[in-house]
Amino acid sequence: MAQLTDAGLGYLRFEPEFKQPRGQFLQVLDISRCSTIGDRAFAELCKACPSLEEVDVSFCLRLTDRAIKALCDNCPAVKHLSVGNCRRLTDASACLMADALWLEALDFSKSVRLSDAALEVLVVELAGLTRLDVSGCSGLTDAVLKVIQFHGPHLKRLVCVDCAGFTSDPLSELRAARPSLEVWTTEEHVEDADKPQWVAADADPDHGVPRTVPPPPPPRDSESGSGVTDAQESGVITRQSSGAS
Repeated sequence: MAQLTDAGLGYLRFEPEFKQPRGQFLQVLDISRCSTIGDRAFAELCKACPSLEEVDVSFCLRLTDRAIKALCDNCPAVKHLSVGNCRRLTDASACLMADALWLEALDFSKSVRLSDAALEVLVVELAGLTRLDVSGCSGLTDAVLKVIQFHGPHLKRLVCVDCAGFTSDPLSELRAARPSLEVWTTEEHVEDADKPQWVAADADPDHGVPRTVPPPPPPRDSESGSGVTDAQESGVITRQSSGAS
């Protein structure tokens, strides 16, 4: 997908052979790392896809605040949004999101232009936000941690790895004030906690994407023949090592 161009993105709007419109029912869009995609093509796609709910444009390096405005104007149902490493975005994008969207998960990581004031707007206005990633946002300071203490009532996870402006005492104070809030400050914390347990630990070497394999079949109960284990009855499935390379 990294080589996707503006012209290629247009195929999501129109069927290439018969020029029939499509995209009106598209709910999930992932064009992350498509670094050549520009504002105009993205805006046209947003107009054709009003039902989008999950959007990942991380590492789309050419996108600016105009792209986020098009998303907010045309896709009001977006709940999960990732704009990590979109380094041309400014505080204006944060304000647009806060005004137009009802986000539950937001990745604004590596956005060096994000300020305390803009993050405060996001935390205060997006009351339904449960996950927020501001890792590498070097413009943030301890002042915004105080805001998070008293706002964002549904926030369950704050990822702030490599936030140079955050110091240990305010972070400890935040953890003490909101014990149900997970505050991740180191890389070892950052993993997909919702990943199925049977996703293999090794990844596709060409794309860096976890290789998913089906869960192992349950052992048969020799007495009852039901094939249901105690672990399955409790809702827990573990992946057993096969010993094969």
